[in-house]
Amino acid sequence: MGAKASKQYQQQERPQHRQIKVHNHSRRRSPAHLHTTRRASLSSSCSEHTLPSSSSSSVAEDFRRHHMPAALLPVLSKNDYAIGDDNNISTVTASSSGFNNSDISALFSQIDNASSIASGSISSRATTVSSHSSCRMGDKFLPPPYSAGQFTKVNYLQIINGLIPISSSGPTNVREELSQSTTSTSLQTDVILSQPHLQLMGSAEFGDTNTSRGSTTSANTDISHLSKSSTITSTDSQPHQLSHESILGELRQQRKLNARATSPIATSLSNTDPSAKSIQSILEFAFTRAQDLDDPTDYIEAYQATRCFADESNDPIARVWVAQCHLNGWGVPRNPTLAFQTLSSMARRNILNAYYPTGCCYYDGAGVPQDLTKAFYWFELAANCNEAMAQYRVGSMLAKGEGVKENAAQAFEWFRRGADNGNKYAQYIVGLHHEQGIMCQKDQEKARAYYLLSAEQKFPDSQTSLGVSLIQAGEHAQGLKWLEMAAQKDNARALLKLGIMYEEGDHVAQNNDLAVMHYKAAADRNDPVAQYLLGLNYRLGDLGLQQSYPDAVTYLQKSADQGFASAQRVLGLMYGEGVGVTQDYQKAIEFFKKAAEQGDMRANGLLGAYYENGYGVEQDYIQALDYYTKAASTGSDAAEFSIAQLLHKMRRYSQAYKWYGKAAKRGRKNARLMVARYKLHGWGGLEKDSAAAFKELVHLATVESFQEACFWVAACYEEGGGVEKDLTKAFEFYLKSAESGDIDGEFQVALMLSNGQGVSQNRKKAFDWYSRAARKGHRTAQYSMGLYYAKGLDGVSQDLAQAQTLFEQATAQGLPEAFNSLAALFETQERYEEALYWYKRGASNGDPVSLRQLAMMYDGGIGVSTSHEIAFKLFEKASLQHDAQSELMIGSYYEHGHYVEVDIEKSLTYYAKAEEHGAHIAPFAIAQILHNQGRYEEAYIKYQKAANNRKLANSKVGKTAQLMVSRYVLSYDGPSGPNSPSDPQSKAKALEKLLELAESKFKPAYFWVGDCYYSGNGIEKNMTQAFKWLQKAEAECRDNDAKLRVAKMYKNGLGTEQDFTQAINKFESLVETNHQAIAQLSLGQIYCEGSDDVERDLETAKVWFSKALEHKMADATYMLGLIAMEQGNEEEALTWYERAIDQGHVAAMREFALAYQHGEGSIEQDLSKTSFWLQRAAQEGDAEAMVYLGLAYEHGMGNVIFRNRDKAMQLYQDAAAMGNSNAMFLAAQMFHAGENYTQALELFESAAQMGKVTARVMTARYSLNGLGGTPENPEKGFKTLLECAEADCIEAYNLIGQCYELGLGTKQDLAEALNWYQKSANVCQDLEAMCKIARMYGEGSAVEQSHEEALYWYHQAAEAGAYPVAQYFIGLYHKEGLGGLDGDPEVAKIYFRKAADQGDARAMYELANILWSKRAYTSAMAYYEEAASCGVNDALRDLGNFYHEGVSSSAGSDMCVIPKDYETAFGYFLRASSLNDPTSTILVGAYYENGYFVNQDRNLALKYYKKAVELEGGSLAELAIGQLLHSDVDKRDEAIQWLVQAADHGNPLAELMVALYHLNGWGGVEQDVQYGFSKLLDMAEQGQSEAFAEVAKCYELGVGVEQDLEQAFGWWSEASAMEDDVESVFKVAVCHEYGLGTEVNLTKARDLYQVAANMGYDEACEKLELLN
Repeated sequence: MGAKASKQYQQQERPQHRQIKVHNHSRRRSPAHLHTTRRASLSSSCSEHTLPSSSSSSVAEDFRRHHMPAALLPVLSKNDYAIGDDNNISTVTASSSGFNNSDISALFSQIDNASSIASGSISSRATTVSSHSSCRMGDKFLPPPYSAGQFTKVNYLQIINGLIPISSSGPTNVREELSQSTTSTSLQTDVILSQPHLQLMGSAEFGDTNTSRGSTTSANTDISHLSKSSTITSTDSQPHQLSHESILGELRQQRKLNARATSPIATSLSNTDPSAKSIQSILEFAFTRAQDLDDPTDYIEAYQATRCFADESNDPIARVWVAQCHLNGWGVPRNPTLAFQTLSSMARRNILNAYYPTGCCYYDGAGVPQDLTKAFYWFELAANCNEAMAQYRVGSMLAKGEGVKENAAQAFEWFRRGADNGNKYAQYIVGLHHEQGIMCQKDQEKARAYYLLSAEQKFPDSQTSLGVSLIQAGEHAQGLKWLEMAAQKDNARALLKLGIMYEEGDHVAQNNDLAVMHYKAAADRNDPVAQYLLGLNYRLGDLGLQQSYPDAVTYLQKSADQGFASAQRVLGLMYGEGVGVTQDYQKAIEFFKKAAEQGDMRANGLLGAYYENGYGVEQDYIQALDYYTKAASTGSDAAEFSIAQLLHKMRRYSQAYKWYGKAAKRGRKNARLMVARYKLHGWGGLEKDSAAAFKELVHLATVESFQEACFWVAACYEEGGGVEKDLTKAFEFYLKSAESGDIDGEFQVALMLSNGQGVSQNRKKAFDWYSRAARKGHRTAQYSMGLYYAKGLDGVSQDLAQAQTLFEQATAQGLPEAFNSLAALFETQERYEEALYWYKRGASNGDPVSLRQLAMMYDGGIGVSTSHEIAFKLFEKASLQHDAQSELMIGSYYEHGHYVEVDIEKSLTYYAKAEEHGAHIAPFAIAQILHNQGRYEEAYIKYQKAANNRKLANSKVGKTAQLMVSRYVLSYDGPSGPNSPSDPQSKAKALEKLLELAESKFKPAYFWVGDCYYSGNGIEKNMTQAFKWLQKAEAECRDNDAKLRVAKMYKNGLGTEQDFTQAINKFESLVETNHQAIAQLSLGQIYCEGSDDVERDLETAKVWFSKALEHKMADATYMLGLIAMEQGNEEEALTWYERAIDQGHVAAMREFALAYQHGEGSIEQDLSKTSFWLQRAAQEGDAEAMVYLGLAYEHGMGNVIFRNRDKAMQLYQDAAAMGNSNAMFLAAQMFHAGENYTQALELFESAAQMGKVTARVMTARYSLNGLGGTPENPEKGFKTLLECAEADCIEAYNLIGQCYELGLGTKQDLAEALNWYQKSANVCQDLEAMCKIARMYGEGSAVEQSHEEALYWYHQAAEAGAYPVAQYFIGLYHKEGLGGLDGDPEVAKIYFRKAADQGDARAMYELANILWSKRAYTSAMAYYEEAASCGVNDALRDLGNFYHEGVSSSAGSDMCVIPKDYETAFGYFLRASSLNDPTSTILVGAYYENGYFVNQDRNLALKYYKKAVELEGGSLAELAIGQLLHSDVDKRDEAIQWLVQAADHGNPLAELMVALYHLNGWGGVEQDVQYGFSKLLDMAEQGQSEAFAEVAKCYELGVGVEQDLEQAFGWWSEASAMEDDVESVFKVAVCHEYGLGTEVNLTKARDLYQVAANMGYDEACEKLELLN
């Protein structure tokens, strides 16, 4: 069922609208509409940039896909897989981690987007979004990949890698801090220390470094005791310039202090000087300050001081620092090799401070080839020495499986040891483990405690995570404070979080400017999420930013380059849409894939859409399904819906329905809509439930206000799907759909208003709705309006400029038809350059129509130079898209050799493709080739297809196809083809079509119409009409074939007055044409025949025949033979015949044969030669010879050919097949005699069409009686007979008389019937007519009854021929003594015997009766048997009665003994029953009822009784049924119905039974004894003896009447007088014995008892014994 939008709009052919039975309508807005409809909410803004879909521009694509069982709307809805959320993406809170503890790969992401900020931003949004608008759940706020529930191993390792420098020579993390200086400036990537001592201990006066090497505690130990002294503050508001002298002085002073500390005296003072500084602390501070100052001079000063001190003191710590200067290039050129040599040497000498940097060198391959195993070795040594940073690095390598087998548990233990040892990175990671529940139970308090430890060391990532966690815990002020602290250090994640809070007004005043400021600050720190959000807002022009595609691309590119999936996806969308960048599907796909590889659900969805629609890739539904399935695995109902849509498009309906169901269960309304549509149609094997489907659609539309459902509710009303069809309701819901802004609804409203469907026609309003849809970007509406203006339709003034504008608007949306119409518009204005431009535009998009039209311009040289090569190549490109017209043109190129070699097979192949793809002309093109190849049967099918195509009806091609079909049907071409019927009705239709073509001035039809009239092909011959059309063909078409035919018609006087002069002129003009030979032959024939105006001139005829001989015209040879025969030159004639025979002239063979048959002239009769040459001519296909030979076989020919009816029939049929009307008639007569009426009729009709009037008479007879399968049509038959009679066909007279007599096809008129019978009798000596006249006199029909006149006519018939009917009736007249005759059975017997001897079965029966009466039993039985064998029911029944009763008679001269024989009797009755004799049928039923010979079977008895009723067996049959059913007490209610019916038909026994039913209350009849008795009494008083005894019983017993024994006696006496009523005899005897109702009279009693006893009444015997 579908919305009936395949409407015609003012002769404008419009494609079919989308249909409800197939199409999906998840979203029908056009891209233009989406771009012009901007909503305030973020999600609606985002939705404007959805991927343009193949059907989002309304119904045009549906139009083009209307043949498809599952044409779909786009898989992308407004919010599906695009920027805007579809309200189906679950927001994830920090506490909703989906992490599996058994898989450490499901943890973290890059440090730039560390975990808790993401989850925090999302969780905060989850609490605020709902209060604002569900639309705010846009993609711009989707959790980044590192959010809770999305941890992967990659995320985890990215965090670890990002926390610390990868090497001492060039760490990748720009956030690494070397000191706790008040400045927030970080070291550059090439100057970051790799030492673990980057967390300076103590105050600005340098605290003791040993506080960073506290003892290790377990992960479960309370961490509240952990020292917070790691947080230091500097009293310096501005850093001072470094000098190597001051640094060196500090070092030397520290050296002295260390020296003192080693003395026994100093030992007691060592712990009393809190300001004492270690060498390590001094150097850490110096190089950190150098980093802060970011001045190369400071590095040089620090390096020189360190180098000087190392040289003079050989201090190992100083030497380690010098090596690190060489490693990192601090104050000295980088020399990693020298650095590694120094460090590794010191490490091997167990200088503990060298372990860690040596490990870093091995890790990064600095000065030595990279060796992760050795790196792990040195890190582990340092870690076991309680080096906090090394402990973190060991944990990191264990977590990543670098240089050691991956071990998450050991990694966590080392992280915990590093954290307990004060390492801020380890503290951060341990906090993350507790927050996410990784290798431990989730514990937000512990997580915050570790974050706090790290944050107090001014690690901004921890500050950020702590801030987010506190906000989630409701401590907003504290959380905001830590976020601000991190933001002051330019921590991107903190900036991002603050930006989100300011945008949303989340516990801060909403401020777009501050949001943008924070986003930009975070973006400047290369935060991909911030870059993404900025790019997105620039893309949309949101957050107070002016829309800027370049800025959007810049930011999104930066984010995408960092691997941020959402940015990759949105950037891909911009490339896919060509927004801000050149459209590039390949780049779009590249970005989508990058995003999808990171698990981005929407990217998977977009990839699915691209593969589904073939955007930038080859269309691949399987690949599309794979991507959709990946998206669906995340729980996306949008993806589930997309899978369903695609499966639906692939016609995998049962699978599609399951996915629709999944999406529907998630509440997706468009999925619910599709589920309803599946129920509506029963797709995918689903049980159809239209009512439930309609109910759901109405609920969606009315209760849930799902406006998209309004369209489909309307479609249901329009088509009657699940509800009674109601166009008014349909319009109502279409209007709702339109008023909701649905452009398809607007379009449908326009369509219904235009056509006045469901609403009063109002094309002005229709135009308004079209305009609305067009203004919204409905490209089909734009295109349609363009057509209005282009063609000036419906009162719209033609405005080519406006049409051009509208077409251009539609082209802007990629509507292929618009490209072509725009180009065509220019082409009609001869603006070829512009036309070429638009065709090329369309062609560049691969549009097949544009390619084809462009090719046509090159093919025809329109606006360009003709180039078949370019045209061919363009046609080829279009044909790859199955463009039918292009395939047709390629076929033409191959057929005619344009640019390519002629290749008929390739031509046929392309024509076949074109036909398959809808090219209307293709079947005709194929037919032409097949016809020329002689493949007529195939050609006919194709011609027929082209002829039946309405779109070709008025074209030259269509008319030619119609002409060819007519020619095939009329057997002019090919072997008539298997599908070219030759029956008159089909030929008549073909001729009708030819006439229609000719009368429409289609000149090629003139000749064929004329020929049909000429030959009577499909129509009665009409030479006048034939001449008219052939003359037109000659004059207007210069058709020599027509001229030849016209000449012949002048010659023969056919259709015009015979005019040999005209004939000669035309034949002579044809002598110089390709008809030369036939013209010469015809001229010879004219002079041979002669006429009034042309003297017969055999010599001139011989001249022309002789000229024709030059062309080897066998006919000319034959004609010379005829002339010789005429001139008495028999031998010469035989010579010419023999020469003609040598030329294969079969007529000459026939004439040669007939010459010997008749023995003409000097030729002696020779039947052998006659037989031989007739058979030879017949074998050569001479129909006349076949007829002559057939007659010879039918009747015999001397001793040469003996009678053989089968052979005769075969010859007649063969000749008939060749069109010989005589043969047709002769064969038909034989079929008719054999009662094969179907074949007889076929041949009679064929002969009649060829002008054989006697055959027409037979067809009329068949129409009268409905014989041979022809519909009974008396009027037609009668009309035909009158026409035949008017044509002096005397064979029609008798049948016309019958029509008048019986009222067949005319009003009954017995006088007229008698008149026609008399005509037939007098003119034709028609014996049947004579008998009919006799019958009418005998019956007094139309004349005064006169048996004498009747007898006269019977005698006339009998005397005119051996006519058994006449003899039979003469016998009856003698038997009955009619017509003035005395009844004389003996004379009757003579006539009956004559008729019987001729096979008259009625005469046999009458003869049997006479012989039986004369006791000539043997002869009588013989005639009974013969009459029975002929199917005379009376004879069968009589024989059955004989055997049933048994006959024994020896009277007379013949003895007859027929023993009782129920079997034989049953056989006769059964046979008569099969011949529909009702009495015999009742007797068969009686046999089954009583078990005579057969097994008793009441059911079969009932069956035969009912059959007898159907055979009009009357009341006797009804009584039999009633009595049978009466014997079954349970069926008496049915019995009474039959008995009543029989009684109504006058059966006295039935009347008696009905009275008894009333008397006794049988069969549900209400008992009424008075009524029953009165009915019995009435019957008895009327002399119905069957009632006597019953009335007597009533009087005797007082039933229904007072007891009256006298009356009883009287009625018993009446009954006893009846034959065989022994009971009544007995009753009368009792009355006499006891004086009941009469006086006692024992004598009478004894006598009556004796009578009863003699009749077998046992009680009477007993009475006699008592009386005697």
